[in-house]
Amino acid sequence: MAPHSAAVAAAAVYVAIAAGALLPRPASASGSLAGVGVNWGTMMSHPIYPPAVVEMLRANGVGRVKLFDADPWTVAALAGSSIEAMLAAPNDQLASLARDPRRAREWVRHNVTANLDAGVDVRYVAVGNEPFLKSYNGSFINITFPALKNMQRALNEAGFGQRIKAVVPLNADVYSSPANKPVPSAGSFRRDINTLMVDIVNFLHMNDAPFVVNIYPYLSLYQNPNFPLNFSFFDGRTKPVYDKGMVYTNVFDANFDTLVWSLRKAGVPDMKIIVGEIGWPTDGDKNANVKYAQRFYNGFLKKMAKNIGTPLRPGHMEVYLFALIDENQKSVLPGRFERHWGLFTYDGKPKFFMDLGGNGRLVGVKGVQYLPAQWCVFNKDAKDKYKNLPDSVNYACSNADCTPLGYGSSCNGLSHDGNISYAFNIYFQTMDQDVRACSFGGLAEITTTNASQGGCLFPVQILSASGSVVPLIFLPISLALLSKSLCSSDEVKEFCLDSMKEITALENEFSEEFQCIGFCHNDLQYGNIMIDEDTNVLTIISLFDHRFPFVPTATDIDERKRFVQTYLTSSGVEPDTKEVEDLINNIEKYTLASHLVWGLWGIISDHVNDIDFDYKEYARQRFEQYWLKKPAILTSQIAE
Repeated sequence: MAPHSAAVAAAAVYVAIAAGALLPRPASASGSLAGVGVNWGTMMSHPIYPPAVVEMLRANGVGRVKLFDADPWTVAALAGSSIEAMLAAPNDQLASLARDPRRAREWVRHNVTANLDAGVDVRYVAVGNEPFLKSYNGSFINITFPALKNMQRALNEAGFGQRIKAVVPLNADVYSSPANKPVPSAGSFRRDINTLMVDIVNFLHMNDAPFVVNIYPYLSLYQNPNFPLNFSFFDGRTKPVYDKGMVYTNVFDANFDTLVWSLRKAGVPDMKIIVGEIGWPTDGDKNANVKYAQRFYNGFLKKMAKNIGTPLRPGHMEVYLFALIDENQKSVLPGRFERHWGLFTYDGKPKFFMDLGGNGRLVGVKGVQYLPAQWCVFNKDAKDKYKNLPDSVNYACSNADCTPLGYGSSCNGLSHDGNISYAFNIYFQTMDQDVRACSFGGLAEITTTNASQGGCLFPVQILSASGSVVPLIFLPISLALLSKSLCSSDEVKEFCLDSMKEITALENEFSEEFQCIGFCHNDLQYGNIMIDEDTNVLTIISLFDHRFPFVPTATDIDERKRFVQTYLTSSGVEPDTKEVEDLINNIEKYTLASHLVWGLWGIISDHVNDIDFDYKEYARQRFEQYWLKKPAILTSQIAE
């Protein structure tokens, strides 16, 4: 599944609202699901606040996550969670990693060392993702193995080689059985990459690293109209396949054991195998629906809980379900279903009955906040309503996700007008309900009447974690990790960069209740814009300054009162004295975040900036102010 490059984004405001209705208890899989993890992708227009996602993972007993990059915003949320993480270097980084071992060392320093120090339990580094897909036309064939070797060498040199392994998640199309003998024992690696695969698996085996494979029974059904439906599931309703004394009642076991045979023929018969991706989509195709997804997962999880394994590899298996949450910005070239693999909907609600953590049901993301309950629909009374209609619908669906309208999908049964309304609304929601996004030359109108019809949901978008509200925590974490990676051991000690405790303390302080503070300092000069060449993470420093207008300059209490008085009066209502004082006191604690952020910025600038300025001294002054003001500010907040 394709990763994406993500900048440090702003955090949404969250309130204590449980996501999802009460669900009846499903048929729970008995036994342990300790080997089951999930894939956490973030290719959505409105991502959910990462700490809320992590809390949901913990509530569901998920102990492993597989990521598609090393985005600091996402990874930082895993700190201290005890959730094992597989980080990833995406395919677009393979060339640089293969070409220069220093790039691999830098990648490990920035993404492994720093995150381990922050309390993230990193276990694997994925080097690329399905790089040998035939659709890539060989783009990554010559660079994947060198990148893998450089990454493992960098992990070894950093002292992590025994506990953290470099792997390459591969699609199951790297091996197969011939059409005239479609049984596991006839399997071998693909002829065009056989030599390369033998080299890779022997290297992995030498480093005690597993083979990571993505297996999708659904795709067997999707790609072959004659494929037996029941062979995709685990409930034994199909004619079995026999092979050298082994009995196969489902395609997963047959596919997995085809890999086992391929590894045997490559000289590594006992190599550990991890299933990196497995799942079933719920929309976008006639066979992609909740009914089949629930049937698939119920059977698969029972199999995992009982440690049945496969005929050739009985026992415990390590697997990662694909995927956690629907991603509406994924490519639909493989099929319209590609945006609907999630166990949870776009807003973090469970799609169906399933038990991962012994709760009897999935636990949704808590605290998700929505945009207003309004929809954009077709204005049937519009003049010349059919004149520009096709272009308007095409425009909406080119910029938003209309895949539920396709054949066999959840909204396929809508009327002509219903299809138009769906297209207009999904675009309107994707654009954060901007009124200009519900015009289409007068063809659309906003309504407060829920436009959903039958099984077709007209969604109301969530307040995105990449929205306009200032993040209270992730910029400091990202800057702290980068600062530490640049500093000498003496500087790390001097500036107390050994621990994220200060940042965590501020996060807890700022996250206790609804936050209404969002002051920004817009100063986008060259020195305030940083990009990490390895991860493509863009950080715009000044957009994240939580500071009051008189930080760091010294202003007296009267000036502060005048500012707040003017600000509150702008609503048209004259505030009383208590309102003014309460807001001043509430704002005051954000000066701590300002001092912390700019102190870290000073440390980084001292290492990377050639401007004639004593950045280190500036950092010292900021940290001095932080330590000086912290006791009084937080003590007064607690006293109130």
